[in-house]
Amino acid sequence: MRNHYAHEKIPQEFYIFEEPYKSAMRNAIRQRYSLIKYMYTLLFESSVFGRPAVRHPMYDYPENSEIVKNEDSFLLGKAIRVTANFDLSSEPAEFTSVFGEGIWVDYIKYERLTVTTKNQTLNLYNGWDYTNLHIKGGSIVPFQATGEGSGVKTTADLHEIPINLIIVPDEVGYAEGTVFLAKGEYIEESYQYFKLIHANNVIQFNLESGDISNDERIQEIHILGDEKVLEADTIKAIDFDQNVIPMKIKISHSEFTHSFLNLTSEDGGSIQMSRIQSITYGKATPMKNSYQAVITTDLPAEISYELSLKTSDNDANKLLLSAKIMSDHTVHVKITDNSNKRFEVPKEALNMEGPEPTTNRDIHNFVSITEDPFTLTVHEYNQPKNAYLKIDDDSIAMQEYYLSLKTQVNTDGRLYGVGERIKEFFIPEGIYTTWARDIPDPYDDGQRPGKNIYGSHPVYFTRAKSGSKYHWGMLNLNANAQDTEIKYTGSLGGEISHYITGQGIFDLYFFLDNEKPEHAVKEYHDLIGYPLLPPFFALGWNQCRYGYKNTQELREVVQNYTAADFPLDTIWSDIDYMYKYRDFTYDKDGEYKGLDTFIKEDVHAKGKYYVPILDGGMAVVNDDSYPAFTRGLNQGAYILSGNAKSDKGLENVFVGKVWPGYAAYPDFTNEKTNKWWKEELKSFYSEIQFDGLWLDMNEASNFCSGGCLDKDRVPMSESVISKLTYTPGVNKLEDKSMSLDAKHSDGQLELNHHSLFGFLQGIPSYQYFEENNKRAFIISRSTFVGQGKYTSHWLGDNYSGFDHLRQSVAGIYSMNLYGINFVGSDICGFMGNTNENLCQKWTLVGAFYPFSRNHNAIGSVDQEPYRFSEETQDNMRRAIRWRYALLRYYYTQMYINSIEGGMFWKPLFFEFPED
Repeated sequence: MRNHYAHEKIPQEFYIFEEPYKSAMRNAIRQRYSLIKYMYTLLFESSVFGRPAVRHPMYDYPENSEIVKNEDSFLLGKAIRVTANFDLSSEPAEFTSVFGEGIWVDYIKYERLTVTTKNQTLNLYNGWDYTNLHIKGGSIVPFQATGEGSGVKTTADLHEIPINLIIVPDEVGYAEGTVFLAKGEYIEESYQYFKLIHANNVIQFNLESGDISNDERIQEIHILGDEKVLEADTIKAIDFDQNVIPMKIKISHSEFTHSFLNLTSEDGGSIQMSRIQSITYGKATPMKNSYQAVITTDLPAEISYELSLKTSDNDANKLLLSAKIMSDHTVHVKITDNSNKRFEVPKEALNMEGPEPTTNRDIHNFVSITEDPFTLTVHEYNQPKNAYLKIDDDSIAMQEYYLSLKTQVNTDGRLYGVGERIKEFFIPEGIYTTWARDIPDPYDDGQRPGKNIYGSHPVYFTRAKSGSKYHWGMLNLNANAQDTEIKYTGSLGGEISHYITGQGIFDLYFFLDNEKPEHAVKEYHDLIGYPLLPPFFALGWNQCRYGYKNTQELREVVQNYTAADFPLDTIWSDIDYMYKYRDFTYDKDGEYKGLDTFIKEDVHAKGKYYVPILDGGMAVVNDDSYPAFTRGLNQGAYILSGNAKSDKGLENVFVGKVWPGYAAYPDFTNEKTNKWWKEELKSFYSEIQFDGLWLDMNEASNFCSGGCLDKDRVPMSESVISKLTYTPGVNKLEDKSMSLDAKHSDGQLELNHHSLFGFLQGIPSYQYFEENNKRAFIISRSTFVGQGKYTSHWLGDNYSGFDHLRQSVAGIYSMNLYGINFVGSDICGFMGNTNENLCQKWTLVGAFYPFSRNHNAIGSVDQEPYRFSEETQDNMRRAIRWRYALLRYYYTQMYINSIEGGMFWKPLFFEFPED
């Protein structure tokens, strides 16, 4: 906004004019300043997404001819309409304008108006005191108090006062908006971009991008709804650490006496906006959410109870709890909705039915339950006072898209598991997120935002600090997005809380009364299945790089290994070998011409092996020039759009974006997809004779966040996102992922299946090798519970640094814990440039990983072992040869794991637990 005039014209600074004009100008400018945070958000979105900040109303109402003709109004974003009065007379006449159908709220008066007919006109303010601004129903708008006495003279002053929100729900109570918070001075600076959603009396604060270090504050939230909104009398606000934020709720009035619901901090002050996860308001319930239990089954091996909620809150009114003994040391406790079917991890796919009870032990001697109030204690066998875990009467919440469980656990303060994560083996206090995500290895410090990466393994182990001090563990078999909060406090030594977004259940498996830590882990492996035994050659040395430009460069790498007298079993290809980055192709007429001959003559003929990469997304090429995609499309092999009207046709397929551009994702919940996948592997093998598979980008990764195309974007008021009340990890769940509304063949949404993609992809990939009588050599980036019997794993996109070398040890420990024993880290580091000292030391350690592979990124310095000085080469060569000398021992231990379970790579305390 600028006031500017030409030389020798009369002065036109605002303060020159008489009243009432001067006051009108002052008020208009103050209105502008009150909305600058909103306007800056629009400019941010324009710069990032290409959205217009200012538009003609006809863009929202193209069929309304009167609005199309209207030239006295414009839209700021989608939420605010500005209607200008061009009547310049000193006594303006009545002022009317055509509005589109829906709810509109006067920004100044807070008057709520409903337009029900196509060409309906509204009588607008015709004076000088303020500009006509109206907020569209379904919108959330940030604003600030900039009126007289606010002290706001410049935009810098806006950073010193809190933000407020206006929420105008639509006819079904839904509203959404965004707010971008930054100082706005530097290109590189701290910022936050929030998506705000109001639905079902819950306000969600979803951090779309940025960090939580910004300290801007929020003071008031004005909800301008119908009479039901004004009946609310209770409020609950939760921060990102699951703490309750004290707030109060009241009915307020604008200066024009229009009522609105006003949510404020308890003391009337402000709250740091980056703290808020969600705010729930409504009518108060008479009691806390607690359950009472009535026994329905009472057998020696199994008991079950119906849990009835004592209140009529949003939680499921009746739950079904069953406790079942599975072996001498394994107990299964399952809690689900007794009235509505909820999502369960597919046990037939995971082979998770578990063994039939092989014990004469009585479940009552492991589990004690009181009925009113309901409590549950899992304890040592026949020692009810020696508890492992306790659940109190108000510790369970189960709603349609949210569930939580708070437990007291017996721990000595050394707890491990809850992966996949990058950091130390023992987990410090904090909140840890499990939700498959494509992100280069961040250190997980338990602080917000979540540092969740490729895999999801919601299992933990520890040692009891009291009683017999046995080792024990617990698996929460749930594939939804989950936060696990760990505190070392309380009478038992710890409190562990699970906050889950999705439609899953509590499917809890306990591994109890174990003298040694590995005994507890083996009980877990008995349940989920034992690690596969890879082919013997896979244990040899592996060489890979993203950036080998052509077949000749691969040939030179193999020749250089031989010339330098380094052992090498397997040469790998990253996506460079593909034709236009398309799965099941290679660039046979381009840079990788002759790859098939190279594999036969330079690799297989010399006793070596070849492994190529396959990504999770299939390039969308709808012209029959990509037969693998077309065959999949014809067989209905892909995940469907949330807007799909049928399971046929490309228009109904969900489309994301990965390396080849637009991509479709195989739906491995569909048996037709699994059959198609194996047929494509068979066809691909007829072109290049691969010896293993590298499954990458299978979280599944998406370069868009949600749908790339308009056809796949479900209207927010209908999207499952609008029904979510909690966001594990703070980060947007659709970040670099498919839309949560995408549909699978079993009728489930991506919300429930997301973290299972890599696991389900691994099953037909494993079956392909099994059906060809070959041991499977499959390295998968994304993993889930029980995946070790189908695929192996590498620790993902690490960095060239001593800290990542150090953390690789804990990472391999943890994956062995999860039943995936053939694991390694990219030796010398994937991203960034290594150096001779680092690469030498990494090779000396990496030579003894279960899976040893040197791999780095395109554009990084070369790091094959033969690139370094003679002294360093000697040291590396010696370490790799030591590995080969021990391979029979390695393979024997892996064979034992494959038939008995247990860990191959393990911490020393597993053998010496008392030291």
